Amino acid sequence: MWGIARTFVNNTHNNNNNSNSKAAAAAAAAAAANATARFATKAAAVGAEIPTPVPGLLPRFPEPNAGGLLRFLDYVGTVAFASSGALTASAAGMDALGCGIVGTITAVGGGTVRDFLLGVRGPCFWMAEAEYLYMCIATTAATFFLWPNISQSQMNPTAEAVIETGDFLGLGAFCVIGAHNGVRAGVPLVAAAICGMATATFGGVIRDTLCKRPVRILHSHQELYATCALAGATSYLVSRGAGLPTALNIFVGMGAAFALRYASMNYGLRLPTLSSSKRNLTVEPISVKKP
Repeated sequence: MWGIARTFVNNTHNNNNNSNSKAAAAAAAAAAANATARFATKAAAVGAEIPTPVPGLLPRFPEPNAGGLLRFLDYVGTVAFASSGALTASAAGMDALGCGIVGTITAVGGGTVRDFLLGVRGPCFWMAEAEYLYMCIATTAATFFLWPNISQSQMNPTAEAVIETGDFLGLGAFCVIGAHNGVRAGVPLVAAAICGMATATFGGVIRDTLCKRPVRILHSHQELYATCALAGATSYLVSRGAGLPTALNIFVGMGAAFALRYASMNYGLRLPTLSSSKRNLTVEPISVKKP
């Protein structure tokens, strides 16, 4: 009898152990399933918070498409800006090195300021894409050594027209490129439009500062310039926001900059300024009565 009872107790104990093991295994499986579900939910939420990367607008080099054409116009503008910067530095009495530095700053300074404001990591664009430096060095050297002869020859009007046209094209290309870089960085649209304006004009701001000239874009005795870049960048962003094709967005942005620049040059459009009577107002010091 005693043996039968002990066997019964052992079997009962083993059954209880097996039941406990199964319960523990089921609880562990349920916990693992819950953890997996929570992880999947968090991953989905994080994925929803991460914005879709904005594709680049430009190929590395010119190609037979809209982005490739914009890259080509970017090169044209770089050469034109470098040449005009070198001429401005030469008129200010700078030597060959000064003309080269100022010309290069005029061409790439706006994009450099833009990248700094956007907090771009890694080297600046003209360090990663050294062709911009090569273009600037070659252009400023050619301008410095060849312009004295060109300016005294019959080619002078043609050369000036070529530089003016290049500046015209560069203004439109730079403002679109700058605005798109702002979009890619995820900044608000107002900031992206300012990026476009800065890319097209801040190189000239640095040029005029170094040459001790009145900053061109801040004075209304000159034709509209920064305003044209801002209009082009804004038009590009509006067109892009409307979901239009990339080629049309580029055309709209550059077209707006071209149209306003042309109107400014041919019809005398200027931004308003204070009248001379208001501009000459003086502020009288405040007299304080002693107790």
